[in-house]
Amino acid sequence: MDKWTYLLEFEDDPDDLIAVKEVFSQTIKDLSSVIKLNPKDAYAYYNRGLGYCKISKIDKAIVNFTKAIELNPNFIEAYIARGNAYRKSGTPDWVIQDCTNAIDLNPTYTLAYIIRGFTYYKKGDLGRALADFNKVIELNPKDARAYSIRGNFYCQNNNLDKALADFNTAIEFKPNGVNAYISRGIVYSNKGDYDSATADFNMAIKLYPKYSAAYFNRGNMYRKTGNLDLAIADYIKIIILDLCYNNIQFDHLVDILYADNDKLNKKLEEYDNYITSKMLYPDYYYFRGLVYTKKSAWDKAIADFTMAIELSPLIPELKAILGMAYQIKNDKEKAKYWYQETLTHKYQLTSRVKEIVQQLLNDLEKQPLKNQILIPK
Repeated sequence: MDKWTYLLEFEDDPDDLIAVKEVFSQTIKDLSSVIKLNPKDAYAYYNRGLGYCKISKIDKAIVNFTKAIELNPNFIEAYIARGNAYRKSGTPDWVIQDCTNAIDLNPTYTLAYIIRGFTYYKKGDLGRALADFNKVIELNPKDARAYSIRGNFYCQNNNLDKALADFNTAIEFKPNGVNAYISRGIVYSNKGDYDSATADFNMAIKLYPKYSAAYFNRGNMYRKTGNLDLAIADYIKIIILDLCYNNIQFDHLVDILYADNDKLNKKLEEYDNYITSKMLYPDYYYFRGLVYTKKSAWDKAIADFTMAIELSPLIPELKAILGMAYQIKNDKEKAKYWYQETLTHKYQLTSRVKEIVQQLLNDLEKQPLKNQILIPK
């Protein structure tokens, strides 16, 4: 996932930006009943299309948006929604056409320029992409999102000074904009200003501790500068964040990552009690294993990560963590084995975890790591 996708899928997802006058609360089944009673209800088709988008039935969504447009040719939101569905289906020319239709109906509709500009960029038409992003800023000169998007355009084209200026403006207008801090941190890292980059990644994490993109980019910066122990610390956070399936688990993770020694001992006692009570859940083992990594008890950490894998052999991310533990111990052969096990697992990894594991596998022969994961505050 690249920075553009972060912008469109995290705080700027077009699904969430489309203006809907009433909150969508009816189920697809309910909307089908409405359509049966009134087959000329364009809004019912439109809302049902949004519902299909939310459950990733893109073809059905497109059919419904098309019907809404047939019933109401001036339905701007339906053009944008269908264009966004075409974006997800990988048909960029139709995205551009629908966004252009929406702009013809309303030349001040900024979302149409954003999606069309993004699509132009993906097609390699940089001039038209930049023109659309400039138009968004012209229409909304105080819109932080617009500057972030243009800043990413400049960053991707290695115009770091202009990118930095846009991200500075974005943060000025929206001081709690997570993506602007991450993107500016990437610019600082590419310019060799690692202190400023670290400060921005840390701010992003402070604003949204669950956002793995911040850990990923900070980890990559640490790895780039030879601090592989710190990089692995962030990579482990990403993997366990992915494994956390509710707020209780997330709270466990935060407690461990930022605990002092006394609190670590209490967490260790807590997990010991769970496990001795024969509550054989893999999360207790990998959380206790994480506690052991902070206490530099690597053999015990490895034993717990191994037990977690035995309890849940279908979770490849656990194998990645075990490989990292062995890499910290500088046991290259076992680390390599578990990384390869992760990459060849029959269940697909997320692209981010796959990239992390491949990077660490490539690093194995380059230099030994320190013997402790240091969790940066």
